Amino acid sequence: MAAQLVFTQTLLSELQAQLAALMPSSVFLLCDANTRQHAAPLAAALEAAVLEVPAGEEHKSIETAYRLWKELLAAGADRQAVLVNVGGGMITDLGGFVAGNYKRGIRCIHVPSSLLGQVDAAVGGKTGINVQGVKNAVGLFYEPEAVLFDTALLHTLPERELVSGKAEMFKHGILADPALFDALQALEKAEIPALDLLQRAVEIKCNIVAIDPSEQAERKLLNFGHTLGHAFESYFMYTEQPLLHGEAVFMGMLAETRLAMSLGLLPAATGELIEKALLPYQVEVHWPPFEALMPWLLQDKKNRGAKISFSLPIALGDAIFDKQLAPDQLLALAPQIYPSA
Repeated sequence: MAAQLVFTQTLLSELQAQLAALMPSSVFLLCDANTRQHAAPLAAALEAAVLEVPAGEEHKSIETAYRLWKELLAAGADRQAVLVNVGGGMITDLGGFVAGNYKRGIRCIHVPSSLLGQVDAAVGGKTGINVQGVKNAVGLFYEPEAVLFDTALLHTLPERELVSGKAEMFKHGILADPALFDALQALEKAEIPALDLLQRAVEIKCNIVAIDPSEQAERKLLNFGHTLGHAFESYFMYTEQPLLHGEAVFMGMLAETRLAMSLGLLPAATGELIEKALLPYQVEVHWPPFEALMPWLLQDKKNRGAKISFSLPIALGDAIFDKQLAPDQLLALAPQIYPSA
């Protein structure tokens, strides 16, 4: 069952209404150290318990999930409990995974508090944890009962988080909506998008997910920028300069746009237009040697056998999925797509 998507400016009252309809035996709010500021007042009003984890992608792990399962057990949470996940993509990924597995599945609600979480991670039913540095290596499809969107939560975000959050919006525009792509270019780099742009980006993702909920075909389009993007994110995760997910995706989209051009799939004029839009969002970081990304590229969930799978634009508003490249083919193309090659 698809989640109910609720765009609201009265978050607490809407959350109370959602919970009243679910009639839970108990309510738990999951947050991290950064989003406790949002979760604590909600928990107080709802008379709910707060489960807090450290902030950071490195804590989206089986160790953290195991700790949360033990806390739920200790608190007497039964199958009628509801877990409300208040936070960015790390929290909704982790919280959905914890809820989907606890007692073979309890209900959950997502309250994404980051722009990236609102336009991507909280929508579509994907959950996951990282294993040995591999992004979302273990997970399941598990839909929340509802996703509540309130743009007021975005006003507390650091500028870096806002910039990162636009990555998935640009992705959706490149894949399916040139008008959204144009509108995003008109915004200041750290400007909060208007509600109608946020809704349009969410709508694009939901339309694709509805066609292919379990990612057997069309949903793979949403991986544009993510094959290389996840490799960048994994590479930098344990360095002195870890990347936010959106920062890595911006890098991945730039490189994969160049890959599409080098393969003759994307006209040069269109590719250059996309490049021009993405370049201002590239994080100032030294790109690692291309060969250093191969361990993560070879572990990508979309791969078939020994080949690495890509979703690539072929026009502004159109794309293909399951473009398979052998590692030696990709390495040969690296000088055309990668600054450090």
